[in-house]
Amino acid sequence: MSSSKFEEFLNKVTSKVKSKQAHNKIKKELIHHLHELSQSYKKRGFSKEDAEEKAIQEMGNPFTIGERLNPLHKPKMDWVLIVLFVLFAGISFLPLVDGIPEFSLSGTYFMGRQTIWYTLAILVIIGFLFFDYQKLKNGWIYFYAIGLLIHIYLHLFGIMTNGAKKWVSLPGLTVDGTMMSLFFFFLAWTGIFNKINEFRSWNKQGLLFVLFVIGGATLFAVPTTWNILMSFGVVPIMGISLPFISYGGSAILFYAAVLGLILNVYRRKDLVEPTIADEIKS
Repeated sequence: MSSSKFEEFLNKVTSKVKSKQAHNKIKKELIHHLHELSQSYKKRGFSKEDAEEKAIQEMGNPFTIGERLNPLHKPKMDWVLIVLFVLFAGISFLPLVDGIPEFSLSGTYFMGRQTIWYTLAILVIIGFLFFDYQKLKNGWIYFYAIGLLIHIYLHLFGIMTNGAKKWVSLPGLTVDGTMMSLFFFFLAWTGIFNKINEFRSWNKQGLLFVLFVIGGATLFAVPTTWNILMSFGVVPIMGISLPFISYGGSAILFYAAVLGLILNVYRRKDLVEPTIADEIKS
């Protein structure tokens, strides 16, 4: 348990760190260093109060420490991905200007629907962007179960369209059940691989970040590559959505959720603990 002196010291340090999300991690490591220093002084014969005072003095100026830690724990935004999202979103409206030949509806109708989906997609991205993605790693078994239940539901009650029994009817709309299950399986397998890493005692720092980025990038790369190969007649023609370009709400929201997670892990990638001790010593 930390003393009032230690608490005051930690509060001064974190007062200079703008990222509130990093405060607990910083305090956790600094209090560990303070206790180690305090114990070393106690062994030399110092009283508890004097040992704590000496430990704080040895750590240095708390405001200086906080100023050094602030840039290391500053959330970053991947503006390249955001610009690409806006660019592809704009491109997705171009084929809708004259409407879709298979439907006797004007282009205005489809563009209006697409606008609604992209408005929801932006909200989804923002939601996942500020969510602590590390909380997802322990829910892998639930995500896997939900993915399986969606597949079972589709097999029993799914709506068939164009030969594919993959649609789920919800009040006011119909969504692609396979997209929903794929997202839950993505979360599940990320958690499973992270758990395997923990059992094998590999380097835990940053692995979850890597899993989310690689998994998310794969979910974008595979359908994009397949669509390109289909255009050259290299692979069979299949109804695979081109991320953020193809018309359809389910796919847009799915890729928005994945993009939000990738932006999230990139934003938090510098909120790390190992740099704290090094910064204090420098």
